[in-house]
Amino acid sequence: MRSRFDLFLVHVCRGLSTLGPGCAVVGLILLTGHPVTAATRATAQEEQILQQLWQRHQSVTTEHARFAETCARLEARYPDYVFLPIVRGVAAWHHLQDGSIDESVNLWLRIKRDASRDPIGRAAQRMSRTWLTRIDREQVRKALRKAYTEKVRYPETLAPLRAMDAATRPPLEDRWGDPWLYEWASFRFLNVRQGQHYRLESTNIRTTSDITKALKIDYGEGLTLRPERLIDSTGDRQTLEFKTITTPAESVTLTEGASYRGQSFVYIGVRIVILADGDHWEILSRPSP
Repeated sequence: MRSRFDLFLVHVCRGLSTLGPGCAVVGLILLTGHPVTAATRATAQEEQILQQLWQRHQSVTTEHARFAETCARLEARYPDYVFLPIVRGVAAWHHLQDGSIDESVNLWLRIKRDASRDPIGRAAQRMSRTWLTRIDREQVRKALRKAYTEKVRYPETLAPLRAMDAATRPPLEDRWGDPWLYEWASFRFLNVRQGQHYRLESTNIRTTSDITKALKIDYGEGLTLRPERLIDSTGDRQTLEFKTITTPAESVTLTEGASYRGQSFVYIGVRIVILADGDHWEILSRPSP
């Protein structure tokens, strides 16, 4: 008799099938990270489901809405799936690529609401805040454009936005609760009067605050770590040696929950290793013994 996850894998793969088709080592870095709740261990079948989904995610170029629908069917059928934060996060990114802002916001809010305290949950929480902040920034920009049409210049501060009524006022803080960094900016090669250009950023994600630019980045582009070998499998958290795909390469040793240059090692299972960088997830094969 098939287990429920055997049946689940068949169901998901059917849904997915409708979508279509040597360097120098510099340094050795050991990072153990802050104490965190140990990751929940998934079964090999649960990990295989994520791998199947991931392969399709990587092949999607235009059918973003259909892929997001597949993710929604997966969640509806198995709401307690251990990798649900990843499924939701990838679906939310595809909704953004498709221009479905409301659907994306709904998923990011659910990720933020349901995030656990294990490394995957912490990474999901960070990712949801990052993308929601970018979406909120667009509301602030819209309000600034309206202010510009009235005064033929942008306000010197965000004070006029604070004076707006609650129904139309945009978010005045990012999703970490910090105020926006807003100031007049000058054009690089033009001498024009002040108030014709501005800089608007979250202090938590700085120059990556612009959602349009963020969506142009290839998924996972910033995740350069690749697992090489298992160093320690004792205790609740395992330790891996990674090498970067940069030139020159670096050797980095991380325990689950630790980070290196913004890249977090959040899970190792019987088949897969999972990384996150605040923007994207990365699902990689577990290194051979």
